[in-house]
Amino acid sequence: NPSAGNYSLGSSNTTEKCAHGSVSFSAISGKTYLFEINFVAYAYNESEELVSSYLRLYKHTSAKSRGDTSGFGTAIAQRNLYLRATELSDTLQINPGGIYLSAAFTASTTQPEYLHLVGQNANTSTTTQFNFGTDNCLLKITEFDSDNYTTHTS
Repeated sequence: NPSAGNYSLGSSNTTEKCAHGSVSFSAISGKTYLFEINFVAYAYNESEELVSSYLRLYKHTSAKSRGDTSGFGTAIAQRNLYLRATELSDTLQINPGGIYLSAAFTASTTQPEYLHLVGQNANTSTTTQFNFGTDNCLLKITEFDSDNYTTHTS
């Protein structure tokens, strides 16, 4: 699993940030890889306006740490959240439910690769929080070689 625990992008901040430490896998030239990630994210807002966040899955040849703000590599999947906030207790909170991202690529070289999820608030009045726990986050990597495939779950 990606690094367990909650991670907030912070309010008044539209900087792209890595939400967890990278997950590594060994890519083999000519093989195709399918990445599927399920996780939970929340968006907070203090007024009833559009809550916007961008969530991207990147692959890179170098590992990234939670909180990093650059050098992510190649974006292979993106999910945009556009929701209207509703009042829950003293803050406005949106729970978009489980979020699913998927992507695939065929490796051109044999080398270690790293996957990381990156988030970005679309405006300065939104705070996005990721919840990575053992019961609500799954990253699945499936390796295909012609008609055969192997699944690795972390």
